[in-house]
Amino acid sequence: MQSMSVELADCGMTGASAAARASDRSSCHHQPVESSCTITTEDGYKEAGSESPSSAGISNHIDSLLTLRRINATWMVVAAGALVLFLILNHAAFDSKVWRASSTTGSVHSFNNNSVRDVIRPKLHFRHIAENRSVFKIIQIADIHLGEAENLDWGPEQDRKTWNVLDKLLTMENDADLIVLSGDQLTGNNCKDNATAYYRQLGDFLTTYGKPWAIVFGNHDDLGYMDPETEEVSPPKYTRPDLLHEDQRFHLSLSKEGPIEVFGTSNYILNVSDDEHTDNVSAQIYFFDSGGGSLPEQIHQSQLDWLRKHQGESTVPAVAFQHIPTESFSFSDYCTGFKGQDISPLPNDAGIIQALLESERFLFLAVGHYHGNDYCCSVPHVSPTAITNLKVCFGRHSGYGGYGKWERGIRVYELTKFSGLADWFVWKTWVRLESGKIVDEAR
Repeated sequence: MQSMSVELADCGMTGASAAARASDRSSCHHQPVESSCTITTEDGYKEAGSESPSSAGISNHIDSLLTLRRINATWMVVAAGALVLFLILNHAAFDSKVWRASSTTGSVHSFNNNSVRDVIRPKLHFRHIAENRSVFKIIQIADIHLGEAENLDWGPEQDRKTWNVLDKLLTMENDADLIVLSGDQLTGNNCKDNATAYYRQLGDFLTTYGKPWAIVFGNHDDLGYMDPETEEVSPPKYTRPDLLHEDQRFHLSLSKEGPIEVFGTSNYILNVSDDEHTDNVSAQIYFFDSGGGSLPEQIHQSQLDWLRKHQGESTVPAVAFQHIPTESFSFSDYCTGFKGQDISPLPNDAGIIQALLESERFLFLAVGHYHGNDYCCSVPHVSPTAITNLKVCFGRHSGYGGYGKWERGIRVYELTKFSGLADWFVWKTWVRLESGKIVDEAR
């Protein structure tokens, strides 16, 4: 295979004031903070939205937003309803306990409360857009931190603003083939009893867009609840598998639970086929659980053993996602994009970057965790047989939960496959901001 390198344009933005990190949080002593982060100065400070907080309105707002989405997809609901009626009338041909939905039914889903294994999931595949060209587009949603300060007015208001910005961004990038949620979907230490309820809200919200998604866990998703008055921390009432199983109840979720002998929960691989009519695999997406919360923050040797076990099974291009960055994500002359803060990388990463380099087929490793960064870096490595040089990229802070006043957004990755005498790949990435502006676009 031939390769084409990626050039990322600097978005031209500058740093953020450390004071901004706590500006509207000063009265809330239980606000979660990434203690290892150092926020640098940003002249281009921006805070979108200034509505007054209202905890009572958050549920109604989500319902209204989902209703609007469903109105816009009336034809899909009608088709799905007809299909359901057909299945009821022909129940002898189907499992009466499970309605197996396909990806074409959009917002309709159903499942057996006792099992998610029987739900048929969408198939990931490249989209043919020209005679010899196909694409596959991934949207990365990072650090939305639902449930933060749920007992105060400003917490539910943040969630309302998160639903708004995600709706806007997913509508702008409406031809995505997969949505990746790269960790810290929750601020678990603020969720007293209803962490799984937030995952149900998230699944209901995403389902309306008719796009498959996959999750990886962050360091806040399964933290124990911290009492805002006493600051005492209780053991988590839910586990990573609990949250994962809630997510898997939605037929558009492609999230998986990794092998029990491997550290963490969200370690798995998704295959991307040539097209919708074949099972021939053209690319793979790896997910690594970088721990945190109830687990140590690390990439463990068992994960590298698992990675290397699968390395020999395929030679197709691959990409990867985890939540917490490694040392290779430190900003340097090899990086382009927006840097708003320094990082403290994983204390133990077991050499995952070297393992990805050795495979000579990984295009990028993407992370979240640091809300002030969205830059990408080239990892120096020259090999005549490598598909491309490895890059490491931060996603863009996507939600209004969590620290920071930087404009919200998403990072988009587009893989293009050219068919001919020899298949070859190129890929590019960009950040779509809430304002609609595109920055860090590949040229």
